[in-house]
Amino acid sequence: MINIKIGEDDDALVINPHEAEEALTELLRQMSEREDIDWDIVVTAKPIEFEEGEEEEREEEFKREEPWLLPKDGATLVAAEENEEIVGLKNLAGGDFSGQNLSDTDFSNCNLTNCNFSHAILSRCSFKGSEASGANFSNAILDNTDFSESSFTNSNFNQACLIHANMSNAEFIKSNFVKAKLRVADLSDSDIRFCDFGEVDLINATMNKTDCRSSNFDGAVIQHLMGNWNIRTPFKYREIFQQAFWRKSKS
Repeated sequence: MINIKIGEDDDALVINPHEAEEALTELLRQMSEREDIDWDIVVTAKPIEFEEGEEEEREEEFKREEPWLLPKDGATLVAAEENEEIVGLKNLAGGDFSGQNLSDTDFSNCNLTNCNFSHAILSRCSFKGSEASGANFSNAILDNTDFSESSFTNSNFNQACLIHANMSNAEFIKSNFVKAKLRVADLSDSDIRFCDFGEVDLINATMNKTDCRSSNFDGAVIQHLMGNWNIRTPFKYREIFQQAFWRKSKS
């Protein structure tokens, strides 16, 4: 359950996880209109306890309506430590989502530190504004996914499919993109320093004001880049990038 405790009162309002966001919004609206009391809100995450005979039915309901709440084994995802105080309702740090089909899921503004999304299907998902350092996206399908304004430092995108992904204004420092597919991906204003882009596919990618200094591009396919020639590249690859932009502008 998700317990919301207001002030120092011993009573707590217990709400269904499916209604948590709507209930919290209404609660905050009502409390903001009260001037006669001091109030505070503490949100804690606890394991959900199924009543006898309802477990399978409830699990199927979660899978349909809230797939991001369930890790790979079907158990309910909770905070890293029981009763851990969290900020907001989207602390998914350390969650295991490997191999799951989570297409069209909204992971925006989540804490996804050290999450495992390897081999997952994440088409058209949103990770906008999320913190996901140390996350594992190896061999994941991430086409048309939104990573904008997020932080994915020290993350693993080895052999991931990022075709048409929006990676603009995001941070991917020290991440692994070896053999990843970034065709038509948008890397504008992103920080991709100290990354490994070995054998990556960057055909028709957009790179406007992208900072990729100290990154490795050995064996990468860099052709027909979109944008202006105003990116910061390692010196050894400068000519390759210049030709990629030049050929596109001449076509």
